[in-house]
Amino acid sequence: MGFETEVFDLIGALRRYFSQTTKEESSPRVKEEPLATWIPLNATLTEVATKYHAKHNRPMVLVIDAADLVAKKDPKFLIDLQDFAKSSADSNVLRVVFVTSEGTTLPQMAASSAMNRAIVFEVRDLEDDAVAIDYLVKRGVPKERAVDAVKTITGGRLVLLDEFASTFTNFPSNDDYREVKFAKVEKVLSQGDIPEDHALFKHLTENKKIKIADAEKLFKKNPTKSDVTVEQLKIGNPYIEYLLSQNVLAAHPDESLTFHSRHVQTFFERVFAAKK
Repeated sequence: MGFETEVFDLIGALRRYFSQTTKEESSPRVKEEPLATWIPLNATLTEVATKYHAKHNRPMVLVIDAADLVAKKDPKFLIDLQDFAKSSADSNVLRVVFVTSEGTTLPQMAASSAMNRAIVFEVRDLEDDAVAIDYLVKRGVPKERAVDAVKTITGGRLVLLDEFASTFTNFPSNDDYREVKFAKVEKVLSQGDIPEDHALFKHLTENKKIKIADAEKLFKKNPTKSDVTVEQLKIGNPYIEYLLSQNVLAAHPDESLTFHSRHVQTFFERVFAAKK
């Protein structure tokens, strides 16, 4: 469509941003990045989008994949990108799509005023367990193991279904597979000094879902084993952010939290079943 050069420059600019260099430099200039690259790129994008709109009478679409990487590397730059997306939407010449697979990014992005112009779309898990089971069976997983895996390990999450189908032969049984997953959850909780029987986990085991604000209140009422004071457990709770970043919890557009995946849910169901 006549914009090949500009697309190439965009890819190169993003590559230079993540390598902390500008186009002309071979050594990092950390203090000047990412703005040293972003300022001219911003102008170029706007110019290209304006030309595209004039030619095709519709906005150009810019997809920022793996926005969670930007969020981790430079949260302030993520806000700059959101502001750019908002102004682009206001001018109606460019639509910016942010793609993320990490739970921490959504609350982080929601803190920006630019989100009042955003449309949030969540790609959900397969809701029909039978479809997930059929997927595993077609991938060569024995039916009995497929049924158990969907029920207690993968649920309908495609990335976990694919992982199980690709690696299940390395484990004599699903019990062995589950124990590996459980050990990772235990390690996360241990490193975060968060007890397995925390009130938040009990609530999610019984109700499956909780509003983020209510989850923060539970942490205030039921602190961890560490010496963090109640006053420190405020909005932007570091423990909840940690659990999101470690894929124990998942955040959703309706400002709620759930367990990140079926095997995490199974882990805590076992914890509380043992206490009865």
